Amino acid sequence: MSRKKRLERLEEAHTVPGEYPKATEKRRKLIREQAEHANRCQDRFEEPLFEITEEGDVLCAHDGRPVTDPHQTLAEKFYSMEVGLGWEGLVHDEEIQEFFTPEGEPSVGTSFTSNG
Repeated sequence: MSRKKRLERLEEAHTVPGEYPKATEKRRKLIREQAEHANRCQDRFEEPLFEITEEGDVLCAHDGRPVTDPHQTLAEKFYSMEVGLGWEGLVHDEEIQEFFTPEGEPSVGTSFTSNG
């Protein structure tokens, strides 16, 4: 499934009942603005948090997932900060986006997802 189709499907699922196309586009514009701001605020040595397509869709840079809610931009920033700072004594597995103890046990309460 193409990214555009996937994004359309996700947006349909997250559309507020009774939300009109104008309101949907307003929400998408807010997401784009927040993503652009977050990318500008990154340290010059850090990778951007978001990719913005020519169509104006916003994707998380590290996993390519579409951003369909304005709250996701802040959640992605916090997630990036937590991974960057690390949790004392915990190991982060990039592939599954989870934290583990040095012994390999899942760390309770420290699992984060980038999409909220």
